[in-house]
Amino acid sequence: MAPAAAASASALIDPNLFLSASSKVMGDVAVVMDEFGLHFKIRPHDRVLFLNSRVGNYAKSFIAPLLPSEAEMIGVEMNPTMVDYARKNFGGPNVGFIHLAPDRLGDLKEMYPSGFSHIVSFLSLQWIREYKTVLGQLQPLLREGGVLFCSLFENAPQFDIFESLRSDPVIGPVVKNPPVAMGLFVGKSDSVKIFTNDLKEAGFKPEVVQSLLRLLLFPTINSLDRFPRAMNPFQGFVPENVNEKIR
Repeated sequence: MAPAAAASASALIDPNLFLSASSKVMGDVAVVMDEFGLHFKIRPHDRVLFLNSRVGNYAKSFIAPLLPSEAEMIGVEMNPTMVDYARKNFGGPNVGFIHLAPDRLGDLKEMYPSGFSHIVSFLSLQWIREYKTVLGQLQPLLREGGVLFCSLFENAPQFDIFESLRSDPVIGPVVKNPPVAMGLFVGKSDSVKIFTNDLKEAGFKPEVVQSLLRLLLFPTINSLDRFPRAMNPFQGFVPENVNEKIR
């Protein structure tokens, strides 16, 4: 991800707006956790890294309850406003949040020399254009026997929407080369296979499990209406008059 472009887009995100928008899909994440939460097996003295923690509500709601009292969770987020909000509203004795850009994840090795027992990504790695570089930084952070848990879309309305918008004579020039988001997985029917191979190349031993979840994050394009400044992949670089057309 281009750091300057990412920071510019992220700076426009209002934490309260993001919290409101993301709460709409909390149920989807709950379904995933109901299926796979028991597999986390977080033990005393384990340390969990939560990627792209945003305002901290997902980390606090779904990971923190799994922590034994001696374990800890660290959320990393590239937007300092989000980090401040997360610390004030969702931080705790064993739950912390730090400001760190995706291309600086390797710095965590110095901050936490003993590494992490678990690294968790809810639908975030696939939105990072240079996610393969990120995977290369994550692998050395895992303790021996540690687990990287990634959830990702096999397909999503955003992908189809993006492809449609690129062919629009007005919107197309704006979204042709987005600076953040919409990475390798756009229009890829074999996204899971691609991601699995990239995990192997980064030194992981991936195990692919199909979730029972059949819901989509954005059921229709109309549901994007509240999200242009919160969590849709076009926020931050699509002019407002174009956002009106998207809505």
